[in-house]
Amino acid sequence: MFPSDVVIARCKKSTDSRGELIITHEGAINDVVAIKRSISKRNVLRGLHFQKDPYPQRKIIEVIEGSIIGMLINMDDNSSKYGEFYSMVIHSSEGQVFHIPNHYAHGFLTITDVLFQYFTIGAYTADSEIAITPPKYFFEIQNIEKNSLIISDKDRRAFCYEEYFSQSK
Repeated sequence: MFPSDVVIARCKKSTDSRGELIITHEGAINDVVAIKRSISKRNVLRGLHFQKDPYPQRKIIEVIEGSIIGMLINMDDNSSKYGEFYSMVIHSSEGQVFHIPNHYAHGFLTITDVLFQYFTIGAYTADSEIAITPPKYFFEIQNIEKNSLIISDKDRRAFCYEEYFSQSK
C-alpha cells in the first residue's frame, strides 16, 4: 500500500451512445511541465527516479491499460519514514489516479503490457535526478529474477537501494 500523503483519486467516467469520456483530473494543475505516455512490455522495470532540490518534481500517474507494481521510496531526509519503500499492484481497470508528492522516488514494474500516463509538475533536470533500484527483498518477495527484467542502461547504473540508504542515514 502507498503512504497516506499520496492522494489516490478515481477517474470520472460517463458513457453514452457516442462512447466514453474519462476525466482523470479536473481543476488547475499549476506548473505542469509535461504530459507523457509510456508503452512498456511485460517485465519492464522503470525507475525508481527522484529529482532533488532545487528542482523537485511531483507526478500524477495513471495506468491506462494493463497492470503494474507501483513503487515509491520516501526521500525526505527530515522524515521518520526516510528511505521507506512502498509498493502496490495497480490495475487499469480500477480507474485510479495517483498524486505523488515531490519527496518520493517513483518507479514501476510491469506485470502485463502497459500504457502508462503521467503529468510532471516541475521541469526535468538530469543533473538533479537520482535513480535507485528497488530493494533486494522486493525481488525476493515477488519471486523475480532481476536478470529476467528489461531495464534501461540508465536504470542499470542506478544506486543500489541498500547501499544508498546505508550511506545516507
